[in-house]
Amino acid sequence: MNGQLLLFYASPRSEDAPRTRQGDPSTSRQAARKLARCEGWKTQKQIVLETMRRCNGGTHAEIAALTTLDWVTVTKRLPELERDSLVRRGTPRICHIKGSSCTTWWLTGDEARDE
Repeated sequence: MNGQLLLFYASPRSEDAPRTRQGDPSTSRQAARKLARCEGWKTQKQIVLETMRRCNGGTHAEIAALTTLDWVTVTKRLPELERDSLVRRGTPRICHIKGSSCTTWWLTGDEARDE
């Protein structure tokens, strides 16, 4: 790997499966494997994507506030949706929920036009 550190671990079952960092505790890896087996992460991604149609340009906390998901889960699904080219990162701004500067997230391509 040309001297680069392995930062993420992904189950060989799916390139798109939830990832953990190499230094994460074993409980995080167990949770990622369980989520990949039941494909719950796909449901979570769909929830985030559908919510973004109502909250396009929202922060992770603002998107989470409109779902049954917590903000940590939304934070994990957004980069996966970005890798799928369904959302993109925008300019940070003050989040209405957290009161601190957070990245905004925007729908891309066909997803943005479906509104």
